[in-house]
Amino acid sequence: MRARTLILFVVAILLAGSTAMLVRSWLVQQRTVEAEAAPMPPPPVQKSVLVARSAIPRGQILKPTDLAWQAWPDGGLDHAYIQKGAKAIEDLAGWVTRDPFGPGEPITEPKIVAAWQPGLSSRRAAPRHARRLSAGHPHLRNFRVCLPGRPG
Repeated sequence: MRARTLILFVVAILLAGSTAMLVRSWLVQQRTVEAEAAPMPPPPVQKSVLVARSAIPRGQILKPTDLAWQAWPDGGLDHAYIQKGAKAIEDLAGWVTRDPFGPGEPITEPKIVAAWQPGLSSRRAAPRHARRLSAGHPHLRNFRVCLPGRPG
């Protein structure tokens, strides 16, 4: 009886060990199948924004070579940026910059003005809060005064 119990015990351990190895190999195979079948997460959504290729000074007339489209992360997208599809680069040819742009800086509508809009020269000559006082007097020509209640 003692030999019979010992043989059954050894057979039970061998069966348990082989079952554990089979289950382990089956689980590893299932994990690799799931990893292969799992789709890659989509790349973060990026839109194209119109930017300056190089430094553009104030008052420069824009040319298509001054501008380029650049991918921009959706989280850092401002509503004032000109996005691809809203306007073409060729549409902005001939516009004038109100403020300077650095290389790679997004182009915004408030910082540019169409050259054919009335009052372009006055927009470029003085800041918005300053007014010219000339009244035809030669000593007061190009004299700027800051108005009360306005910054600067």
